[in-house]
Order: sequence, then C-alpha cells, then structure tokens
Amino acid sequence: MEQQLVNSAGAQDRIGYAFGLGLERLAMILYAIPDIRLFWSEDERFSKQFQVTHMDQKVTFQVKSTHYCINDL
Repeated sequence: MEQQLVNSAGAQDRIGYAFGLGLERLAMILYAIPDIRLFWSEDERFSKQFQVTHMDQKVTFQVKSTHYCINDL
C-alpha cells in the first residue's frame, strides 16, 4: 500500500498492507488448477470443463494440454 494513501487517511505513524485472495485463487485450490493464467486463456478445453447442467454437479479439473498460454512466454 502506498504510504501517501495511509498519510492522507490521517495515519502518518502507521504502515499499511494490502492483499487479496481473489476468486481465481480460491478456484485454483478447490479444483487443483495449477496455473492462474488458465482463467484468461481462450482454450475451450479448459472453460468447457466448468459448464454443468446442474448446480450440484461435481467438477474435476483435468489437464488437456501443457501448452495453454503460448503467448505468455
């Protein structure tokens, strides 16, 4: 967190920390997804795994390729 932001809040003698878990990180844990970049890939093999017909349907992530993000090198 920028010290200027903390100062403008009237807490000049304090240090602030900011962090977030994010929904992607939570999904990575729940479904054992190894790479956060998969969420922004356009590979349908990844996204189709999470299309379910019923809300209670169990989803298990399966690796379809080890080369999802070729433009991220």
